[in-house]
Amino acid sequence: MRLRTRSTQWVVGSLLFFLAILSGCQSATSQMTEKRPDSQAAMTASKPKGTMMATTTAKAGFNAPTAITFDPAGNMYVANWNDGTVSRVDSTDNRKTFASIVGSPAGLAFDKQGNLYVSDYRENIYRVSPDGATTIFAAGLHTPTGIAFNKNGELLVTNRSSNELVKVSPTGNVSVLERGLRTPVGVVEHPDGTLYVSNYGGGITKISPGGSATTIGANFVTPGCGIIIFHGDVLVVDYGQGTIKNLGTDGTQLSVVAQNLKQPVALGVHPQGKLYVGTWGDGSVHLVD
Repeated sequence: MRLRTRSTQWVVGSLLFFLAILSGCQSATSQMTEKRPDSQAAMTASKPKGTMMATTTAKAGFNAPTAITFDPAGNMYVANWNDGTVSRVDSTDNRKTFASIVGSPAGLAFDKQGNLYVSDYRENIYRVSPDGATTIFAAGLHTPTGIAFNKNGELLVTNRSSNELVKVSPTGNVSVLERGLRTPVGVVEHPDGTLYVSNYGGGITKISPGGSATTIGANFVTPGCGIIIFHGDVLVVDYGQGTIKNLGTDGTQLSVVAQNLKQPVALGVHPQGKLYVGTWGDGSVHLVD
């Protein structure tokens, strides 16, 4: 049962988002050398660093697209924040609702078995089987937002309201990896084991395999949920500037990849290596090329 009607979905969702701003405020590899459980795996470089890329509208009509991911067959999944659904779009552009949840879906990630995980901005992580059956995988989280699997098959979750990065084991046990973050909303693991967390309150937290945390990317205005490894580098959306930025791996060679986007929030990579961005301002998913 929906907790809000379609006539009030956009108003309520937008209000929540702007309140978040006031408070300070996701499996493809071109080499295919290692299969990752989600769509945010690393890719080898084919474009020079610092290249500005053009954007074209690939698909429109979404309701605040907050996360984008792909299954191995190349079907696109989009989290619609404002209506509590996840859309599935196949290669022939047929679109259907793949899953519905009570709250607002904020993050998407696939495991190796083909189950889709959906973070609900309230407190739950849902697991959706390939046939669409939905169950609660983990509960009691704190506005979980961006999610991604690590190489050990554990689900990384940004707990926005508690300023934590946590991991959830395959059996649903939750443990804290990092505290004291600045409104974390996105996370990704580099192939070398380094974790990168985008903080809506500013900056990107880099966590070494040994657990040492540093802040990079100080020139971001408002880093969003979309953070991925693309061609070996860290790409992050800057909601506040309407851009996608390339951090490299240490943040010292920051460059703009795409600009003039209308409130970019989500990033996703197609199995063939195509980059997509979801924008709230026009409810669309754009191809970045």
